[in-house]
Amino acid sequence: MDEAQFWSAMPEEVNHQSIVVITKNTSTLSGYDITAITSGTPPRIDSSIISQLPKFLERHFLSHLPPHLRLPPEDIYIIISTKSGAEQAAAVFDDVLKPVLSIVGLDKTSYQVLKTESSDTVKEFAGGQLRERANQGVAQTVLLLSGDGGMVDIVNGLMNDGDARSRYVFATYLAAASYSVL
Repeated sequence: MDEAQFWSAMPEEVNHQSIVVITKNTSTLSGYDITAITSGTPPRIDSSIISQLPKFLERHFLSHLPPHLRLPPEDIYIIISTKSGAEQAAAVFDDVLKPVLSIVGLDKTSYQVLKTESSDTVKEFAGGQLRERANQGVAQTVLLLSGDGGMVDIVNGLMNDGDARSRYVFATYLAAASYSVL
């Protein structure tokens, strides 16, 4: 099957740009599950099963978790900025991120969720627990569901007192998706 035939057989909302991840189908132990994000407010995920993985989709295939998602649960944080932007972060977590994490093998015991309580929550978290463990050399992952202000709060919190002794080995900016709701 060529690429054009493949896409014509897929649901309308699934395309190259909408694919989040492809995994082995665990229920039938054969074939592959395509997980895609649909447009909408908030966006949702859609799954399709295919029997063979075409070469042009191999880049979406997740054979195993990347190192930043294989950390202990106390070192993986999901921050939900409840009042950010169009206030869709909690819905995006519930309808998109949480199901996708489950699909790749991370259930709700595999990470910690922090919902913001004020405009200072992110900065306080970054300047406290996150910074303390980073200075101890502990690898951590933060998935931030927020606007650009949340990212600024993370950086400001980590650099809170200007401590030049901080031992941040490196930071990896993996991906960010911004959902604008008009």
